[in-house]
Amino acid sequence: MSGGSFASMFADPQKNIEQFGLQPGQKVADFGAGSGFYSFAAAQAVTSKGTVYSIDVQQDLLAKLTNEARRQGISNIETIWGDAERLGATKLADGSMDAVIISNLLFQLEDKPGAAKEALRILKKGGRALV
Repeated sequence: MSGGSFASMFADPQKNIEQFGLQPGQKVADFGAGSGFYSFAAAQAVTSKGTVYSIDVQQDLLAKLTNEARRQGISNIETIWGDAERLGATKLADGSMDAVIISNLLFQLEDKPGAAKEALRILKKGGRALV
C-alpha cells in the first residue's frame, strides 16, 4: 500500500507498528482492518513465521485486502469476516493473540466496551493492544 492514502494522513501505520515492537512469529489481530494498512505493516513485522488476522464486517474490503496481499506475495495475512464488537465474533480462540490492533476504528464502534472485551478475550496473558 502506498503512503499517500487518506488513511495514512491520520496515522503512519508503518511507523506505529515499528514503535509497537511486534516480533517475528507473533500472532496479531487487526480489528476493523479495512484496506489493510496496519495488517500489511504488521505482517512485515511478524515475518512469515507469524500471522496477522485481519477482521472486518465489510466483506468487500476483506476481498480487496486478500487480493492486495496476493499481489504483493504476502502469505501471512488471514482475513476473517467478523464483528469485533461482539464477544466471540472474531472467531479467534481465547488467549491466542500476542497483540491486537484497533486503529482508526473507535469512532465507528457502537459498542466500544464490547470491542474491548473481545480484545481482552483473545489476548494472551501479557499481550498488548495498539489503540
